[in-house]
Amino acid sequence: MDWKETVEDYLGTLRERTAERYGRALKSFETWYQGTYGVAPDPALLTDEEARDWRAFLVGVRGYAASTVNVRLSAVKGLARFCDNRIEARGIRKVEPPVEPLSGRELGRLVRAVEGHQWGSEWLHLRNVA
Repeated sequence: MDWKETVEDYLGTLRERTAERYGRALKSFETWYQGTYGVAPDPALLTDEEARDWRAFLVGVRGYAASTVNVRLSAVKGLARFCDNRIEARGIRKVEPPVEPLSGRELGRLVRAVEGHQWGSEWLHLRNVA
């Protein structure tokens, strides 16, 4: 199935504003797909795993908000549904900000503070050091 023709046919079934947003999302998906898999996507053969990889890319690499990720994922799922293909990848509720890890200095000071403190019983000391 030709990607560009299928996308044009699908976008023709949507309202103008939705078609614009989905068109941008599908162009972005096509670029990502070709970069990831080395071939043009076939909407009739898209899999749940590919959609999940796309979602992970949008969240992890691009850092998009949940609403943006969900709109882009909806565009791909809608195109697949248009081709009688069902994708089960779910959207996301909220993108959690990444946890800032401790620096080497901070981690060293934390360990030193735990090691230097006198704890009650032996098991408590071992637990806190761990």
